Amino acid sequence: AFNSTKSKSISSGFSVSVHHESPNHQHHLLQWRKLPLELIALSIVAVIYGFVVYYAFPKALLHGDLSLLLIVFLILLLSILFGLTFLVVNTDRMCMLVFYYVLFGWWMKDVVTKLFRLGIIQHRLRNRKTFAMYHLAIALVVYLNVVARLQIDVFDRFTQQQYTTAIHVVDRAPSAGMNRFGCCAEELELVAERNGASSISWVSSSMYKSDVIRGNERYSVVNYGNAFDSEIEFRAVLPDFFSIVFSGFLKVSRALRPEVSSLSILEQLYTVRGSQHAVIHQNHAESLGLNLDEKRGYFGKFVLDRGSDLPRMKLGVGSVVRSVPALQKNRFSGLQTVFVSFPTLLRAASNKFISIEDVPMERFVVQIDLKSISAREYQSILADLLRIKDRIAGSVEVWEYRDIQTSLTDTRTLLETGFLLVSVFAMLISSFSLITSMYANIHEQSKELAVLRAIGISTFVLFQSHFAESFLLLLTGSLFGVLSGWLVATAQSLQQNLFLDLPNQLYFPWLPVIVIALATILTAFISAALTCRFGKNDMLKELRSQ
Repeated sequence: AFNSTKSKSISSGFSVSVHHESPNHQHHLLQWRKLPLELIALSIVAVIYGFVVYYAFPKALLHGDLSLLLIVFLILLLSILFGLTFLVVNTDRMCMLVFYYVLFGWWMKDVVTKLFRLGIIQHRLRNRKTFAMYHLAIALVVYLNVVARLQIDVFDRFTQQQYTTAIHVVDRAPSAGMNRFGCCAEELELVAERNGASSISWVSSSMYKSDVIRGNERYSVVNYGNAFDSEIEFRAVLPDFFSIVFSGFLKVSRALRPEVSSLSILEQLYTVRGSQHAVIHQNHAESLGLNLDEKRGYFGKFVLDRGSDLPRMKLGVGSVVRSVPALQKNRFSGLQTVFVSFPTLLRAASNKFISIEDVPMERFVVQIDLKSISAREYQSILADLLRIKDRIAGSVEVWEYRDIQTSLTDTRTLLETGFLLVSVFAMLISSFSLITSMYANIHEQSKELAVLRAIGISTFVLFQSHFAESFLLLLTGSLFGVLSGWLVATAQSLQQNLFLDLPNQLYFPWLPVIVIALATILTAFISAALTCRFGKNDMLKELRSQ
């Protein structure tokens, strides 16, 4: 405390007394409030993230703990969402200014611009909370929408990969020495051709070693040094098989040999030189240590082990594939299919089968254009194939893709409708928070607004400034919420496709985004109108009190 005293004489003097006061409880509370809570939270999250990546992730891989691995992936996804939220929340005011000058600044009056800039500065903390709430709500809705849609698409593509074509007949338990389709093979082909099928193809069963006394042991491939041995599924396919199956699932690692480059990888096997070659999987090429780079001394030959009572057969590598439809366990499996022509398979079986008709078949595939074929023609093909299937002994089934496609289409429609309603509901709930926030802003500025009204600023100008603030607050929050939810969902889908070895497919929820944009405009207009209407009472009270 300072006390000053001035005498009436010519000389004047001051007396100063100083009192030391000990810090009170409020001083300590202020010191706690000055702590950078955002940085502390970010540091804690960074520590947890580093621990997960450095310890938990390798532990899940080494122990094969799938549940721990899924928890690690969930934490990583949440860290992506947290990082995006932390980024956009701290740049909200800059983004609002950019959008204002793009959308409003070039045609609105200068007084509106000044009021808008003043408003976002004064209401920074409250607007940031509203922005964060909108961002997280929209991000969650978009994330769930995109994930659900992509999961349906993943199931659809996985089904296409397994089903091969629209209709195919498969022997679920093929015999090693008997062709169950032999009695009706010609009839199956005639039924498909007569009813408008585009094309047909056959796939043989996997061959087993001739000395079956040891059990059902598959053929295996061995390198020339006899150091590496890998069990395979040895199959023969017709040259048009990969051309009639669903597209997008065949991935070739190594191109064809230059002299037959105009042919497909299966047509190559039916040439004179190609009959001595096979199409192998990349996993087998790597396990055998084959050098397929012609610049470094190409050596693409291996040995086929057919059993102890048969000599080993030498084959060359025609093409190398990373993924094939229907006939692949998964990308990381060591048991993959080696494709050869039917004449090559007959030679490998060492005259065990007299002709191709005697080779055990596993699949009969029928290519049908589902968009052009009529329902009557489709049902005719399906009924004939089911009738023939009943005459074949064993576990023969008819698989059709159309029923699954119909159910998936209905599920997509239901999900889109449901998430539209959820988006509207989320915007409706969040609108109450916006109205409350904007009214609190007007209540705090009631004195300044009263002075502006007294000097002639119209109510419409005030409405414009409040509408711009509320609209841009919702617009930036919704926009970055959509982007954050979409990025996190897309990252999850890309990782899933990486493990399933499926082609990547992106999906953006345009219809929910349009609904969110329209709801943003409507909510901002209602919020600005209501806050200006209710804020008049506060301004009138301030004017009367002056």
